[in-house]
Amino acid sequence: MPESTLANFLLLPELRLNKVKREGVAHCVLYCIKEPRVEYCPRCATPSVSTYDHRSIRVKDAPIHGSSVVLVIRKRRLWCKPCAKPFTEPVPGIKKNFSHTERYGRELRFACDKYSDLKAVKKQFRCSNGFLYNTYYRHVELRTKSRAHNLWPSQIGIDEHAFGRQKYGGFTQFASLIVNHNNKKVIDVVEGKKGPQASNVRVIS
Repeated sequence: MPESTLANFLLLPELRLNKVKREGVAHCVLYCIKEPRVEYCPRCATPSVSTYDHRSIRVKDAPIHGSSVVLVIRKRRLWCKPCAKPFTEPVPGIKKNFSHTERYGRELRFACDKYSDLKAVKKQFRCSNGFLYNTYYRHVELRTKSRAHNLWPSQIGIDEHAFGRQKYGGFTQFASLIVNHNNKKVIDVVEGKKGPQASNVRVIS
């Protein structure tokens, strides 16, 4: 089945596809199982293969050709004998307590850099204003930290975007974007449009 072959190719490491379910023309759900292997207790680092029970999680994954993708992953809770407590096995590419994959966050950040209309990003990634801002900012920060040679350019541009306007009261959240004018790429994004956070920008002339 071509659809299953493609899904297996696109799955995260250590996941095995169980079934594929289409929900409309632009939404796909992949039901997966975490491949069993030796896992280590996060508290004491003791290896374990003793299954305590099973849990299923539902996480957003990066869209494929305009279609949103959700992974439903069945994974084990393992028993740690020294701690006398269970722990849940991790899935590579998904941070603990996150409801989306890391590549979903990277794709969202890329889309924000590419598109001028953030409404189009929200529609494609099916997310709220707050989630979009928080995820984008986290991945911009990760990207910036990974570039040890990252230097500020001679010319920058600063623009502001409104987020989360309330229906009553008129309160609006703002985010300030700092753009490299030399290559037209986003350098950083900070919460607010004034005050210490938004004004703490170093300019190299």
